[in-house]
Amino acid sequence: PPASTFKMITAIAALEDRVISLDGTVRCNGFLEVEGRKFHCWNQAGHRNVDMKKSLQASCDVYYYHLARLVGIDRIAQVARQFGFGTRHELPLHGIAEGTVPSRPWKLQNTGEIWRPGDTLNTAIGQGYVECSTLQLAVMIARIASSRTVRPRLVLGRRAARTGTGRTFEPMTFSEDTMNVMRDAMHQVVNSKQGTAFTSRCIDERFPIAGKTGTSQTHSISEADRSEGSQDDEDLPLWQRDHALFCGYAPSDRPKFAVAVVVEHGGSGSRAAAPIARDMLLRALYGRTPPPSAYPEDTRDEVIQEFRELDIRDFAPYDNAPKLNTRA
Repeated sequence: PPASTFKMITAIAALEDRVISLDGTVRCNGFLEVEGRKFHCWNQAGHRNVDMKKSLQASCDVYYYHLARLVGIDRIAQVARQFGFGTRHELPLHGIAEGTVPSRPWKLQNTGEIWRPGDTLNTAIGQGYVECSTLQLAVMIARIASSRTVRPRLVLGRRAARTGTGRTFEPMTFSEDTMNVMRDAMHQVVNSKQGTAFTSRCIDERFPIAGKTGTSQTHSISEADRSEGSQDDEDLPLWQRDHALFCGYAPSDRPKFAVAVVVEHGGSGSRAAAPIARDMLLRALYGRTPPPSAYPEDTRDEVIQEFRELDIRDFAPYDNAPKLNTRA
C-alpha cells in the first residue's frame, strides 16, 4: 500500500470539492470510532486540533478519516486514477503492475462483500485494499510537482535523455490553488522543524527538497497490542516490520527531478526511505556525489564516513562549490 503518501490524493479531492477549507480543523484524539470500530491514528496520543497544513506535516490519520467521510470513495478513486494509480504504465521492464484502486464494484466482484464505511477510511490513508507500485508513486509526485499528466519513459544514456527533454504533457484539470497547497505542504514536510522528513533536508538553498513520508503496515495491530504498548520496529522480526516510503521532488521551487523510494520492512519512512531519496535527488542535481556541505551540519561527519567507506570515486569531502548539473 502507498500508505501516508496517498493522503495527498484525499486532500486534493477534498479541496477540489470544497468540503473543507485550509484553516478548517479536525480534532484528533488518537482515533475515530465508526460502526463500533476504532480507526487509530499513528500517534496514539492524538494531534489535537489539525488543519490541512498540519495534517500533511504531521501525517495525521484521523484528519483523513474525517475527509474520507466527506468526500466518499467514488471521488477518492476518481482522483487517484487521475494521478496514475490503477494504471499500468507501459515500460520495457519487468514488474510493471497496475495496482488496485478499490471501489464498491471492485470489492463486490473480488470479495463478494459490500463496501463498508470503514473501507473508505482505510483507503483515504492508503491502507486497506489500495495497492500501488513505486513507479506509480513517482508518477503521482511528478504530476503534483508539475500540474501535468507526466507519463514515465525509459531512456538509456545521456544522449537519449537530452533528446527526450522536449516532450510535453497535457495540463491536469485541478486548480493551481489546490496544487500549490500540496506543493507548499510537501516543502514544509522536509524543511519545517515539525515536518516528518526534516532530518533529510538539503541545506543548499539552491536545492530545497519537497516530499511526503509514509509507513505501510505489514500486519494489523490488535487492541490488545495497543493496550500493551507498540513495539519498536527494531524489536520485531524483519518480516513483521513496516515498509518505509518517501516520494519527493527537487528543487521544490522549480521542479526538475522526482523520485519515490520504498524500503521493504524498513520501518519509518522518515528514517529509512527519506535519506535515500534525498541522496538520489542530490546526486541528480549536482551531477556527481553531493558534497557534505549539502547536508545538515550535525550529520556531515556521518556522511563523510559513509562516503569514504563506500569508496566513491568522485567524492570530495571539502568541496563546497561542485560543478552543477544543468541538464533539464
